[in-house]
Amino acid sequence: MKSKANIVVGAVIIVVLIAAIGMFANSQTRDSDESGFQAVVYDGDGNETRLSLSENQQITVQTSLGENIVVVEDGNVFVREADCPNQDCVHQGKIDSPGKQIICLPHKLWIEVVTSNDRGTTEMNVDAVAGDRAVSDEESEAEDLDVVAR
Repeated sequence: MKSKANIVVGAVIIVVLIAAIGMFANSQTRDSDESGFQAVVYDGDGNETRLSLSENQQITVQTSLGENIVVVEDGNVFVREADCPNQDCVHQGKIDSPGKQIICLPHKLWIEVVTSNDRGTTEMNVDAVAGDRAVSDEESEAEDLDVVAR
């Protein structure tokens, strides 16, 4: 009799553990679906703002260098408007996944997508602005691009 009771108790413990693991895994998936990715906005005055990509929103980033309107819409982040002359940040379009960046050089504004628990990178991806074209040192000096990375 004792061995049958031990088997039943053991089976109940196993079922409870499996159920607990399943509930934990489900909550982790739900949490990541709800919070998903974040856009980290670094501005030219040294401020950092985090925006959830799961919530449509718009912020105005006003610094001593200028103004950018940053929008989160349908899981994407983009710059809707900027008062810089080139509008490169506006033309870079929407981003929605980790590793993607939008950069506004005149305003020293930098937006990157990270996972919710990620602190973000510590450097700009200049290719996001300059493109994938290889540039020689002579061409680089001729363009005289001023890039400031954190």
